[in-house]
Amino acid sequence: AIWQTYLGDEGDIAIDAQDNVYYVDTYLLDNHIHVFGQKGEYQYSVRIQKTTGLDDRPWIAAQGTRVVHDLGNNGVEVQGGRYWYYRSTNGARTWSLSEKVPGNGWAHIDAERYGDHAYVISESNVRSEADIFVYYSDDQGQTWNWNSPTIVGHRDGPGRQYPIISVSPEGYVWVLWNDATDAATSGNKVFVGRSTDFGRTFETWNITPFQGFFDYNTINAGPEGSVAVSFYATDDLPLDGESEWYVYGALALNAAGGNLSLNFSIADPTPCYVGDNTHALHDFFEIVITPDMAINLAYQYYIGPGNGDSQ
Repeated sequence: AIWQTYLGDEGDIAIDAQDNVYYVDTYLLDNHIHVFGQKGEYQYSVRIQKTTGLDDRPWIAAQGTRVVHDLGNNGVEVQGGRYWYYRSTNGARTWSLSEKVPGNGWAHIDAERYGDHAYVISESNVRSEADIFVYYSDDQGQTWNWNSPTIVGHRDGPGRQYPIISVSPEGYVWVLWNDATDAATSGNKVFVGRSTDFGRTFETWNITPFQGFFDYNTINAGPEGSVAVSFYATDDLPLDGESEWYVYGALALNAAGGNLSLNFSIADPTPCYVGDNTHALHDFFEIVITPDMAINLAYQYYIGPGNGDSQ
């Protein structure tokens, strides 16, 4: 069937402890998950639950023996939650009923691939000042602290895109968010938090490296206490038609304890985009720390207006 073959609008990927690969995507009207085996061999596709109205950016995480977590996004708050959480224990073939992630903000999910802890980060509101919340599960998503989240921090104005959460193989939890107050004129700020007690408490840092507009900020928790941060950014402010955007990255080794120090550098000397369109670059942007302690980046260039305007 076509829906089993063609990818949709936006997607996310996860791998469980048995090396099964889960790819979630949305056609706006509903979500699909495509499942691949240990060697990347296609297994099956499933039309999974939809939220209300049109779905927006979904997220997925996996752990253990075919336990899969999905965040379905309504695009707006519906009945107390913009995002709704679903859980599968049979490799995404069937799903639990939804549980609302409280609030009207963007959210993101991650889980220990070989452990029992899972996490959701969310903002209390979108396009305004907001608290940054973390919800946690100690039993692979069977129970969550929806009514008593950990408050990681607060931002004074709107954010750009979505907050991110990433958990390391050792169980260290890293989060990232930003404050985009008057960003096009004065730039925005980037913040990182770290938890060493499974999401109960966080230490936080303002890691803004220079005055600039930072977009699609993302974070990855690697092995042995490492952490990496990356983003698109321009320091040509206020934004105008000549603003040059580059992709930046930084890696901190042994960052699980003590202060966090990140030394950002340009990953590609060619600008990804030149101009003042803050939607020219999109969210097909991922990083990962490889076993040899290097950052791998997947990012985009702007090639022109219209459909397929980035590559």
